[in-house]
Amino acid sequence: ETVALVAGGHTFGKCHSSRSGFEGQWTHTPTRWSNSYLQNLLNLDWELVDSPAGNGKKQYNHTSGLMMLVADFEMKEDPTYRGFMEEYLNDGDLLKADFGRAWEKLMNRDMGNRPCLGEEVATPALTVDYVEVKKAVKEMLRNDRRATDFNHYGPLFVRFAWHCAGTFRGTDYRGGCDGARILHAPQKDWANNDGLVVGDDEPQEELAKALLQPIKDHFGDGLSWA
Repeated sequence: ETVALVAGGHTFGKCHSSRSGFEGQWTHTPTRWSNSYLQNLLNLDWELVDSPAGNGKKQYNHTSGLMMLVADFEMKEDPTYRGFMEEYLNDGDLLKADFGRAWEKLMNRDMGNRPCLGEEVATPALTVDYVEVKKAVKEMLRNDRRATDFNHYGPLFVRFAWHCAGTFRGTDYRGGCDGARILHAPQKDWANNDGLVVGDDEPQEELAKALLQPIKDHFGDGLSWA
């Protein structure tokens, strides 16, 4: 998974010295999927140089204008990783498939205290028509009857989404919108979440959760709060 993610990820984009301290791209086609990262890393001749950013960092450059990170070379020289790299170099379809599975796992799996580790978890089967869910949400957003400048619930739900994402904890990888933790104690009772899940100073029908409740009820258990 590590090799697939790095090889797939370095297929795209480039390094920016203003952000990472390194400068350059790994392939000549940084906006298209290819197997070029592995072809370049394993087959071209590279020179270790100072980063153009002048920050004392090192990177590998090729005469064609491409670059590689020291970490790329560390992976290349590791015998275990090198075996996977050779396999993916000779089978681009396998790299694409393994990258897809690893990326889905990285983005969508909540593995608690040990994220992305443990037994393989089956991808959830969708039982709800999310096109219809989106239509229902859009209709609800436009039905704001409050005396606001917008007559639209959009600003309220932008705040709801922002606060929901803000419940994520880097210490144990819990919270955030995955898990709907903002609906439960202690997050729902935090002062800065007032008016989103509970709020004594606002009518119940104007709370973000209350506005979503009819949609949740309509689509049933197949539509998770998370």
